[in-house]
Amino acid sequence: MPEVVFSSNQIDDTGGAACASALHANTNLTAVDFSTNDLRSSSCASLAVLVSRLERLDVRNTCLGDHVAAFQKPLLDPVCRLATLQMENAQLGLKGLEALMSGMACNTSVESLFIGENGIDARRVPIVAGLIIAHMSIYGNNH
Repeated sequence: MPEVVFSSNQIDDTGGAACASALHANTNLTAVDFSTNDLRSSSCASLAVLVSRLERLDVRNTCLGDHVAAFQKPLLDPVCRLATLQMENAQLGLKGLEALMSGMACNTSVESLFIGENGIDARRVPIVAGLIIAHMSIYGNNH
């Protein structure tokens, strides 16, 4: 089974962590959609294990917040396959954005990053700009 969609359920942190752990055994998995669920801090560690193996991860409309810092290490993995990361309205803060920027600094797989509706204000704009500049230098004229 290459894709699993859990969107718009009532999956909480414990359920999200359990689902992500169970999915880790599926070596054919390419996409997981946990959007619009009650995922919070405990889910991030389990989701992070999947990040480098997936091509698409959707965690829109969740409460992951700055705990997405757990995604930093898998994003730095040279074998990371993640092409699309959807994180709109995931309550990202400064720490989460900084971790994503650091994780994606050398990442060549991510082609689409959706971070809208996260309250990105003047303090966060330089971080997002840094992420874009870092990614442009990696991709160069290839994309």
